[in-house]
Amino acid sequence: MWAIQRLLCVIVSLLSCKAQGRSLQQSKQVSNLPLVQGSGSTAVAALWRSVIANASATGNAPFSLTYDAVGSGQGQKSLFSRAYDYAVSDVPIAEGVYQKLDRPILQIPFAVSAMGAVHSIAGLNKRLMLSPFIFGNILQCIITRWDDPAIRAINPDARLPSADIYPVVRVDSSGTTELVTNYLATDPSWTLGVGKSVAWPKCAQQVQGSDGVLNYIANQKNAIGYAEYGLAKMKNLELAAMLNAAGNFVKPDEVLMGNITEVFGGEFMLPNSLVTPAWANVSLMSSKRPLAYPISGLEYYNIDLDLTSKGYPQGLILKELAQYILSDAVQKPMPFWYFAALPEKIKMLAKTGLDSIVVPKRPVDATADNMPNHWINVYEPVSPGVMNLTMR
Repeated sequence: MWAIQRLLCVIVSLLSCKAQGRSLQQSKQVSNLPLVQGSGSTAVAALWRSVIANASATGNAPFSLTYDAVGSGQGQKSLFSRAYDYAVSDVPIAEGVYQKLDRPILQIPFAVSAMGAVHSIAGLNKRLMLSPFIFGNILQCIITRWDDPAIRAINPDARLPSADIYPVVRVDSSGTTELVTNYLATDPSWTLGVGKSVAWPKCAQQVQGSDGVLNYIANQKNAIGYAEYGLAKMKNLELAAMLNAAGNFVKPDEVLMGNITEVFGGEFMLPNSLVTPAWANVSLMSSKRPLAYPISGLEYYNIDLDLTSKGYPQGLILKELAQYILSDAVQKPMPFWYFAALPEKIKMLAKTGLDSIVVPKRPVDATADNMPNHWINVYEPVSPGVMNLTMR
C-alpha cells in the first residue's frame, strides 16, 4: 500500500511541477502577475518545489513562486543582498554573519532532515557502520582502502572488498557540508574545520550540489560521499549506519520514519524568538538518546521581518507561505519526502514568531476579484489520503 501511495504521490508531484512550469512561463508574459523568488538548499529542493507548486495551485488568485537550488550558502547570500525574496537552508545563519546583517531576518524552522554517508560498495552483504573517525579519515584521504583494518574492526561480519575508496564531496557552499563536518569534528582526527565549504584534499572528487554527489556514487563502484537521506533513497542508493553520542550505530531511516519527538525529546535548548542569531547554537546532534541519528538538523525558511519593501501582495505571500509550511497540510506528509515533521515544541515556537512579521497594506483600490485578502489557503486536510496526494 505504501508503495502505491508513493507512486501516486510522485505522479501528482510531476503534474504539479508541469503546472508550475506553465505558471512561470506565463509570469514572463503577464507583467502584473505577482512573482516571489527564492533560492537555497539542494537537499530540500524536491520537497520545496512541491510545496510551492501546491501553494500556487490552491491559492485564491494567480501568482508565481520560484525556487533555484543553488546551495544553502548562496541562498542565504542572495537573500542578504536582496537579489531574492526568500532563502531555504539546511543550517541556520552563522551567528557572526547574523550580527552584521543590515536588517532583521527570520529563521523559521519547518522540517527535520538527516544527512547520510552514501556509498556504492560492491558486494557488501551487511549494512556499513561508520564512526566520525573512519568517515572523516576517508574524506581526508587517510583511509584509502575498503579493507582497511579500522573499517574491518567495526564491521567484522561485512564482506568488504579489497579495493580503493573513491570519496566525493561538495565544492559549493552547502548546508549539508556544514552538518557533516560538524559531525566529523567530534573526533580529534578531523583537521579540515567546520563550515559550508572546506579545503578538501585533491584526492577527493569535488562536485556541485547534492545531485552531483549522488550521480557520481551511482556511476562509480566503491565510492562514498554525503547527501540528504531522502535524495539518496529516491535514487536507491545505500546509506551507512552512523555512530551516535550514545554509542549506537543508527541509519537515518530508523529515525525519520519513527516518532521524532521520542528520538530527540525536549532536551535541546531553543531561542525565544525567530529573529535572533541564537539559532546557530541549536543542534540536534548531541542527543544521547539510543536512536538519535547524529547528522540531523532543522530546515529553515528565511525572510525579512519587515516585508513592506516587497510590496503588496508579494510581502503577504511570503508571510502566508510561512504559515502554510507550518500547517498540517505540509507537516503531516513530511515522511513521504523522507523528512520528519517538526516536534510540537518547535512548531509552536515558529507559529508564534510569525505574528511579528510586518506586511504591506492592501491597496485601497483593490477589489476581491483582482486582489484577495489572502493569497495562500492555509488549511488542515480532511483525511490522510487527500493530504498525502496533495503534497506529492
